[in-house]
Amino acid sequence: MQDHESLDDEQSNYVEIAHQLDELQKTKNDGRGVGCIKHIIQYLEMGKIREAKTICFTDSDKLRSYPDIIDYIKKNLFKHDKEHPWSFLDRLRSMETDFDQN
Repeated sequence: MQDHESLDDEQSNYVEIAHQLDELQKTKNDGRGVGCIKHIIQYLEMGKIREAKTICFTDSDKLRSYPDIIDYIKKNLFKHDKEHPWSFLDRLRSMETDFDQN
């Protein structure tokens, strides 16, 4: 029973992430929103977390213009994951910063 409650809590967390992503995306592109984010939201609401994360990987280039959305996704959808679609770029930026300081 406790596992079921835990799954419900986890799913409600993903629904909240979907809601917040919707709030972020609906103001973009003159109110038209961001298509790939809408797909991510749909998968999150259906409980298909892996599919939502896959879209983040396959469409990461389309999100480049929305750093606030990328930041939210990294901090919330991928918070328990070792890697996210922008991990490589984050490592490169970190290396550039280290190089600039030396």
